[in-house]
Amino acid sequence: KKLEKESFLIRVKDENDKRAYKLYLTEKSKDMEDNIKGILYECEKHISKDLSQEEVDFLLTVLKKICISQNIK
Repeated sequence: KKLEKESFLIRVKDENDKRAYKLYLTEKSKDMEDNIKGILYECEKHISKDLSQEEVDFLLTVLKKICISQNIK
């Protein structure tokens, strides 16, 4: 409800199941997603600037394994 109140989500009743709601991202949340992706890209560049491509690939492999083991999507 907080995300809806702050205009990040729109909640619409499901026409087929009156108990359920469908959630939709607003333009505000889509804009924020673009900003976050840009920040993450800059962080990745900064972190990997002194690493070889092989080291970057290894790091990404390890991070993916950590995410999987912690059930992070």
